[in-house]
Amino acid sequence: MVLRYSTRDAPSSGEIAQINVFIRFADDPDFPFDRAYYDAVFQTDEDEPSLRHYFWEVSYNTLMVNTFHFPGTFDGSNTSYVDEFNRSYYEPYSNANPEGYQNATERAQREHTLLANAINSITSSVSPLLDVDADDDGFVDAVSFVVYGNPGDWADLYGHIAGHYMVKMHI
Repeated sequence: MVLRYSTRDAPSSGEIAQINVFIRFADDPDFPFDRAYYDAVFQTDEDEPSLRHYFWEVSYNTLMVNTFHFPGTFDGSNTSYVDEFNRSYYEPYSNANPEGYQNATERAQREHTLLANAINSITSSVSPLLDVDADDDGFVDAVSFVVYGNPGDWADLYGHIAGHYMVKMHI
């Protein structure tokens, strides 16, 4: 399946399988909590707050989002894709951070490459039995990333929605 970000891809009713990828940088420690802790943010049942509950509620009980976390884990710990670069590579250039990006284009290229590398690292682990394309349009319905750490002093690394048009990715 191909990842596409230019239009609304995911079905607005039925059941979709979202892929979530955990990412940390080369100089980051392991995620501090086990997988169950993070899974609760994505999918709790009943009236407990979670991503699944949110979509179920705002869709008037017509859209169920089931999240599958990658890389997988066998012992309950929270494994993650470990990028080859330190966090500072994804922050702005300065005298104190000579490895940082110089401009918005370089920033976008680095971010898109990070996400493509994370996807490529888990692709072989995604079971062909997992229907990541519920509407059969040839595109993955939903992907999210959890990146270790804080957004930084100037929120240079922050959660956001973005079109990933620079790097073509496949699952």
